[in-house]
Amino acid sequence: MTVAQGTRPRFGRKAEEDQTGVPGGLSGTFFGSAIPDDVIQFVPLLHTEAASTDVVRTCIANVIEHIRAGTRISVSANTYVEQSEVAGYLHSGLFTILRSAISSKVNTTRIVADLRRMNVPVQVADDIGHAFLKSRAQLEASALRHRIRFPKLDKLRWRIDVVISSGSLSRVMRPSILMQLILSDGSIQTFVVELAQFHALRYGVAKLLREMQTIERHPIMRVAHELQKREDADRNK
Repeated sequence: MTVAQGTRPRFGRKAEEDQTGVPGGLSGTFFGSAIPDDVIQFVPLLHTEAASTDVVRTCIANVIEHIRAGTRISVSANTYVEQSEVAGYLHSGLFTILRSAISSKVNTTRIVADLRRMNVPVQVADDIGHAFLKSRAQLEASALRHRIRFPKLDKLRWRIDVVISSGSLSRVMRPSILMQLILSDGSIQTFVVELAQFHALRYGVAKLLREMQTIERHPIMRVAHELQKREDADRNK
């Protein structure tokens, strides 16, 4: 978003002095090793008259809806009139906060506590926590659905070809497998697998399945499943 010269909110030393900015050297939050710059710029705005309760709550709802739908956020000047530039900064900060909350997999209580440590007003931190808790399952499902990944296999087609003869031999009778992969992005990959390669692939898959069954029967896996259930229950608090 382009901000005209002289209209960009001022952050930095003054914000830290009046306790309206993110404290310097703050660590151990759900953001990980460092707090993103757009969140550092976002926090002081929450202490201004432009970021009223109604505007912040509208921005939270807007960001959650766009994350759910997997679409880009568009700030309309008709919606916020003179506060459209402020709304742009609010959208950016809220988007980063919610996406980090989704990826961190920590419970909502921890998220709200970290936001308060960052000098986010109590009402705003509670509003973010309440909205996130209410929509968490949908947001996580949307993030999983729209994540960057390689194309998936949609369809596999194959046929066996037999080389009957060659230029040097009149009778070869060597089989090969012609395989065609149709991927989720619409691309098609075609290749030939020799019989020896196919047997090696079949052996490798069988070995992998056997090893997976051995791991699943290991006692430590039962403990891991129980810990995962507890973590899932804590995240919904």
